[in-house]
Amino acid sequence: MTTSFPARLSLALSTLAALAPPLAGQPPAPTYTALIVPDAASTQAYGINDKGQVVGSYSDAAGSLHGFGLASGTYYIADIPGASDTEATGISNDEVVGYYDIKSTDAGGNFLTAYHGFVLTENGYATLDVPGADYGTTVINGIDAKNEIVGNYMSNGVTYGFVLKRGVYTTLEQPDGSYTSAGGLNTRGQVVGTYLDSFDNEQGFLLSGGKYVSLFGPGDSFLAYANGINEAGQVVGYSESGPPYTYHGFLLSHGAYTTIAYPGAGAYTLPNGINSSGKIVGSYYAAGVMHGFLYTPAH
Repeated sequence: MTTSFPARLSLALSTLAALAPPLAGQPPAPTYTALIVPDAASTQAYGINDKGQVVGSYSDAAGSLHGFGLASGTYYIADIPGASDTEATGISNDEVVGYYDIKSTDAGGNFLTAYHGFVLTENGYATLDVPGADYGTTVINGIDAKNEIVGNYMSNGVTYGFVLKRGVYTTLEQPDGSYTSAGGLNTRGQVVGTYLDSFDNEQGFLLSGGKYVSLFGPGDSFLAYANGINEAGQVVGYSESGPPYTYHGFLLSHGAYTTIAYPGAGAYTLPNGINSSGKIVGSYYAAGVMHGFLYTPAH
């Protein structure tokens, strides 16, 4: 069962899995732990803070999406009242961010969906819409330890990334892209995200020191998505290669790519967030169902 999201996120994530000590002469191995909301049809994990607390979303039997938090081994609901769907995408030490949608029908019988960002604190939630954005197009994707926020919005039908720091919105536009989405940031001012290149392929980017650097993923990848970055500048995301078309998770650290692959998931592991200790959360497919995961590096 799940319960309402706690007002204070003060408890560290409990140990979810442990391996026996490695044999003499063998290096310690990283661990993967499945994150599955009880009774959910599917689970996706998006963000993790330095306390090890996790947020994400899950779908119910009817297909509706609900936000969740995971702290000390217990799952909590993080839904916005009145929303059709809620997705919790990022967590700092005292705030949860994400977006929700409201579905409606216009006079002509057309279905409409409006997206709004939100910030959830111990005092409740607040809706965030980028000033001047097309109505119902604001999506929040991440938050750092200073409660600075990134996401994307549309203006005149074009998608832009944004950073929100101390109440000031800054638009992000990758120079070579026809759309830009910001996925994560750190307190050093570095931002990662995804843009659409001139060949209509999605590629990752790192914005650091005012300069955009494209992240194309490892090997023969032709699509790449950069979703999260920690204080050390380590980037997580996933890339697509093929045919056959497969998705591969990656960790980019000090210029080198490392594959992140949930055991038994084949080629469908999708990392979304990373904290300062290198713990990674994301999603993977198994038997056609999406589950969340926690990756704990070997130390």
